[in-house]
Formats: sequence, structure tokens, C-alpha cells
Amino acid sequence: MLHPWEIRAFYRNAGLQIPQFWKIGRKHFRIETLNHRFVKLNRFKGRMNPRALRGLCVKYAPLHTYFSVLDWLFPERVGKKYRANRALPVGGEYVIDVDAYVLHRNWTTILEA
Repeated sequence: MLHPWEIRAFYRNAGLQIPQFWKIGRKHFRIETLNHRFVKLNRFKGRMNPRALRGLCVKYAPLHTYFSVLDWLFPERVGKKYRANRALPVGGEYVIDVDAYVLHRNWTTILEA
């Protein structure tokens, strides 16, 4: 079981390396807290920069941090369908997230064939 102080120490000391092609100020960020609630970070700060993101991660000590693959003109407006009018997606990247156990299971099956 992780303790909040361990998570805060991780975010305080970890090197935050963000690829240059990501427009972090246009991304929509959410975190999952220790009690498994999701918190929208863009509610507190519309345009996020790496320093602000680190500060909010240290403050809330999240289990997971998520961001949108799309770039938004107004990332703070992203949300539920009836509230997200005028959020305006303006671009983004194609991202594939494959978990290690899925990759291991599928590739071993493929390689054995």
C-alpha cells in the first residue's frame, strides 16, 4: 500500500521529461486519487505547464495521472457532453497503450505459432 508521502516524494524528485512535440498547455489532465476518485486538474489551471503539473501531483498525491491525446483550444472546458461545448479539439497524436501482461501473453502465443 502506497502512502501519500511516498507518492509526493516521487513526484517531487522524479525527472519530468515531456516530449517537445506534445503541446502540454493544450492537454486535458485528470488524476486518480488514493480513494479512487477522478479529479480534473484543468479546473484549477486552464493552461498547464510542467511546473504546475508537478505541483498539483505533489499536492494531490495521485495513483495515476492521465491526459488527453487530443490538443484542446480550451482544455478546462473538456468534460461531460452537455458541459463540453466550445472545448474545440485542435489536433493531437495517435497513441497506443499496451500493458506488459497483455503484450507478454499475446507475443508468446504469436511466437510459438
